[in-house]
Amino acid sequence: MLESIGKTGISVLGDFVLEKKVEYEVANVEPGGIGIQNVYGNEKKKEVKDERTDCCFFYDNEEYFSIAIQQFTNVLRKHKLIPAETDLKKMESLFMGKSCRTKYTWLGDSKKHHILTYIIKGLTKKDKPVIKTWPEGTSPWKVVSCRFIDEDGCDLPNIRQQSERKGTKTIVEEAVKALAGYL
Repeated sequence: MLESIGKTGISVLGDFVLEKKVEYEVANVEPGGIGIQNVYGNEKKKEVKDERTDCCFFYDNEEYFSIAIQQFTNVLRKHKLIPAETDLKKMESLFMGKSCRTKYTWLGDSKKHHILTYIIKGLTKKDKPVIKTWPEGTSPWKVVSCRFIDEDGCDLPNIRQQSERKGTKTIVEEAVKALAGYL
């Protein structure tokens, strides 16, 4: 049959198929679209959260905001947890509850990550939070991972599970009190 079509001058494009078996039929595919979506009636669709990377903390204290942030920053500088030249205005932006893209350097090796962990835990206690996260509902650990870097400029790993050390408990208490003391 193909030979006879070819002899008549008609060009044959594509494959000649004697039997067609359709397992999945895909219709209305956008250009460049591929794949098959299986939708089952009883399964609930998983909601995908919009991951924001401009998240920050919110310290709701208009009257003493600048003083409290300055005192908090001074505590971190005193214990060499942030660079001495860290700009106070940049530190304020971490707690303003508005879009923030600033990165903050946390000094010291991984042995000092637990201090930040327990400062955050102390400031975000469920029963009496000193700070909240922005946007509302963002995990404090998401904020930490988006805002803090180590001395080499690498994002801090998930520090949520760090264990508390007795030797640094007073540093944590001092930092938490710097913000909590003005509420």
